[in-house]
Amino acid sequence: MSESITLRSHLTGALNDLVESADLGVLGKCSVVCELVSLFVDYQEEGASLFLDAFLTDNLAGLTATIPDSGYLKLGDATCDEAGVRKAVKKAAPLVRGCWKMYLTPHSQELEFGLFRDSAHPLNVPIDLALQTGGAGAAKFIRVTRLAQDSVRVSTNGGKQTIVHFTNERDGVADAGESLGAMCKLACSALEGKSAQTTETYLASLLSSALRASHGALIAIVPSLKIPKFLNDCTPLAPAISLSAAVESVRNSSDSLPQLHALESLVYGMLSCDGIVVIDTKANIVAYNAFIKLEASNVVGGARKRAYQGLCNKIGKGLVAAYYQSQDGATDLKKS
Repeated sequence: MSESITLRSHLTGALNDLVESADLGVLGKCSVVCELVSLFVDYQEEGASLFLDAFLTDNLAGLTATIPDSGYLKLGDATCDEAGVRKAVKKAAPLVRGCWKMYLTPHSQELEFGLFRDSAHPLNVPIDLALQTGGAGAAKFIRVTRLAQDSVRVSTNGGKQTIVHFTNERDGVADAGESLGAMCKLACSALEGKSAQTTETYLASLLSSALRASHGALIAIVPSLKIPKFLNDCTPLAPAISLSAAVESVRNSSDSLPQLHALESLVYGMLSCDGIVVIDTKANIVAYNAFIKLEASNVVGGARKRAYQGLCNKIGKGLVAAYYQSQDGATDLKKS
């Protein structure tokens, strides 16, 4: 006799306690959250994979009030069940990008859905920091975020979170934010005062978005503008792109915003190229499309994984740190 196995029961069991802890009343249905997780894991529109981010909240006005210069846009109403969630996601998903997030909130006996945004100012505190434990005021929420290929995070305003993996490859996805944050701190370690703090926050936000749009990446942190000999096979930038100077210009005058946005486009492009992006400890982007000579090793994986091992071997010998992100979102950081 054959046996039918479904992941839905396991998913419900894994998320039930988290959903109950959020105390969202009629909106706090485990079936609704599970439907979002199942939809988000590999959601596509016109063949393009989307990294969706949604908040179920009982207090949309309170939630957006905690985010500087926020606003929201209602898109419609749906039934408060799995079918209603599917309808809401279908309507909202193509618009969830950049500073826009999806929301679902109770409305009479139905589910109101739409979009809300953060300030979109590149130097403001990112929403991930603004809504850390206690940051949402009295507003309660459950957040469902696609982290990487086959990985979705479910979190609450109370600080609880569960990361659901739909693959055997789990290592590195859960702590991706920690690895990126530590790398950005090293990339700004030679800066001082307010400039260091602001540039670090901005760099973390920029790289988080850029890396999500890439198909994996390698970043090398060097101690100065001088490119190490083992990375001479690269495309050097002359002059190097000073992200700290660009951030300072925006701090002094909002007229400099177009120049900062223009640099962001370059960073996105560099991280989508083959090879390694080279950044020094003053947040200068020194080079991209860099390659390191691969040596025989026991590393299991493709060229990027083996190149990362090569970079790790150079830590303390011309490198401060090496950062790796695979196509499925797993990350690693090696530092001196």
